[in-house]
Amino acid sequence: KLSRTVLNIGNVHFYRCDYENALRACQDALNLLHTNKDEIEVAAVWYNMSLLLYHQGNKLQALEKIDTFLEMAQKILPPEVRHQLADAFHRKGKIMFEMGRLYDCMIPLNRALQIRRNLLGNDHPSVAESLNLIGKVLHKREEYDFAMNALQEALAVQHKSNETASLDIAQTLLDIGSIYHVQNQLEQSLKVFTEVIDLTRKFFGERHPFVARIENIIG
Repeated sequence: KLSRTVLNIGNVHFYRCDYENALRACQDALNLLHTNKDEIEVAAVWYNMSLLLYHQGNKLQALEKIDTFLEMAQKILPPEVRHQLADAFHRKGKIMFEMGRLYDCMIPLNRALQIRRNLLGNDHPSVAESLNLIGKVLHKREEYDFAMNALQEALAVQHKSNETASLDIAQTLLDIGSIYHVQNQLEQSLKVFTEVIDLTRKFFGERHPFVARIENIIG
């Protein structure tokens, strides 16, 4: 009970963006839980520490902590919360992608996609999230056809899971337009970016920097 109270204090620090004190709270909770190494609560602390280190910009240590979580969680997580494994694999892939490890990151990203599809079905927003990031990785690797397939699939899922246009749809369209652009398919690219600008105006109005960014691309 004491360790959970300490973790709750850490959550308050996190929401106030006080990552240093949130990390201290996690370490204090971990010390209180040290006799229960196989408890789900212990694994959760490692995940939280990874998240905090990521927000601090310490991606290498964040990766180490997420690996510790995954090592424990794959042994002890009950079926009803196995989606947390997918979240962790996705986060690991995202960190590796941002570190420039464009080939290594595909292993955890594909694992996250597989778990999410098995648990949530093919039309869940989390599946679209995985497909979108996989598309971004393949784009960076200049594997444009594969990237386009992943992004188009993500877009289809996003349209199914959103009754109205969402900012996620706009971001996926932006990635698709960028692939058309880099391949010199300018008519297709212009068509997609025009759709993006219409969506972003609805969200942000005419004078937002993101709207200006898309206008600049169109120009």
